[in-house]
Amino acid sequence: MTAQSISDHWATGDVYARILQALQAAGLSPDTVTVEQLAPVDHFHARRIAATVDLADLLPIRSGHHILDIGCGVGGPARYFATRFGCRVSGVDITGPFVEAANQLTALLKMEALVEVRLGDGQHLPYGDGMFDGGYAQHVTMNIAGPCRVFW
Repeated sequence: MTAQSISDHWATGDVYARILQALQAAGLSPDTVTVEQLAPVDHFHARRIAATVDLADLLPIRSGHHILDIGCGVGGPARYFATRFGCRVSGVDITGPFVEAANQLTALLKMEALVEVRLGDGQHLPYGDGMFDGGYAQHVTMNIAGPCRVFW
């Protein structure tokens, strides 16, 4: 599998518009939506927000840390971590429509100072060495040939 084939598999079109439609169908206003209210539509992994909370309970993240989210999708976990811990989170994902939606949702919540998402590959990160206090990947390594290269 190539990065492009994985990206094409996961998202096409205007992901942000589809998320806004889902919010409105749930009776939520984009003008007042919260991180918690977005959770049903912005955690694209098994067990959704429950898995993110369980992961957060295990990680030694502190206020002021800068954390890397590899395969961040539309950024739900990154925004959750930033809100829960008072940390900054940089996310990277290979799926362009997800990156666009992540940044639009982050702006909608006025969290740009805490969360930023870039288009990129978890095996070839667009960041310098020593930039982060820690990192995580949540249900994304299944898409990586040779996932050990991501962690070493």
